[in-house]
Amino acid sequence: NLSFPMAGRVVAIHAEEGQEVTAGELMMKLEAVQLDRAVAEDQAAESAAEDNLAQVEAGAHPQDVAAAEQAVAASKANETVAQAQVEAAEAGLGQAQVGVSAAESQVAIGEAQVAIAAAGVKIAQTELERAGSSTRSEDLTSAQAALDKARAAVGLAQAEYDRSDKASDSPQALALQQATLDLQIVQAEYDRLATGPRQIDLAPLRASIGNAQAQRELAEAQAAQARTQTAQAETQVAQAEAAVIQAQAGLEAARAQTAQAQAALDRLQAGPTAEQVGVAEANVFQAREALGTAQALLDQTRLTAPFDGTVGLVHVREGEEVLPGQTVLVLGDIST
Repeated sequence: NLSFPMAGRVVAIHAEEGQEVTAGELMMKLEAVQLDRAVAEDQAAESAAEDNLAQVEAGAHPQDVAAAEQAVAASKANETVAQAQVEAAEAGLGQAQVGVSAAESQVAIGEAQVAIAAAGVKIAQTELERAGSSTRSEDLTSAQAALDKARAAVGLAQAEYDRSDKASDSPQALALQQATLDLQIVQAEYDRLATGPRQIDLAPLRASIGNAQAQRELAEAQAAQARTQTAQAETQVAQAEAAVIQAQAGLEAARAQTAQAQAALDRLQAGPTAEQVGVAEANVFQAREALGTAQALLDQTRLTAPFDGTVGLVHVREGEEVLPGQTVLVLGDIST
């Protein structure tokens, strides 16, 4: 009494009652569409695993090594470009910082010129106030002391200026101008006290005050313009710093790409590692195991003669459903 170890639908009967069969001859088959597909897929997987193992054991192909070498060369070229961009960005930052320093110097000069112009306004106002004032001895004595002090300050500033490079916009030149203006103010006050009351034409003095005020306003406008230029230069510095940071990031990325390409080339040139071969072999073993399992299940859908004999009764027909262990065919042993 022969049966299937699994349930299924009979799709083919290759034996009939009274037929003599030999051991291993196919007599009946169950439907096995999914198992057929599984076996085919596992066979393809086994073939792919074996091909991969062969490739791993053979090592890298020459064209793969050549491609990796080209990738390394391209990465190094990109790194060179990135390095040049960093250097250009740093040069731009240096220029921007020089611009800030120059603008700040112009601000300092402008503020000094404002102070000088303000002193000129004060001198003109002092000249205007000289009319009609009386002189006291103690005031004259005090004015003389102030005059001596102012002259000494001019002498000291002149000495500092003579020792400098005598540039018109140097700190020594500005200090000498300031000391000279202070001396003029003190001298005017001393002269007013020494000469006593006098009648003068006030119109020229008022005009002098107007001129001095106009010079002060011009100096203030120039100082404000210098401050604006300083702010613009500081903005350029910030932009240049951002460009440097961006260029440095690009350089780091290029270096990382070069290192990655070089590592890939080194791996190809070094050949497969024992671990890589072991993984490929394990994949082949797993694929063969899966194929064996699928093939074993497929074999259970095929009923073959276990020995030479004569077919007795056939209990099923094509299209019928059978259960595991259900007798589907009786085979008689012709050797007895």
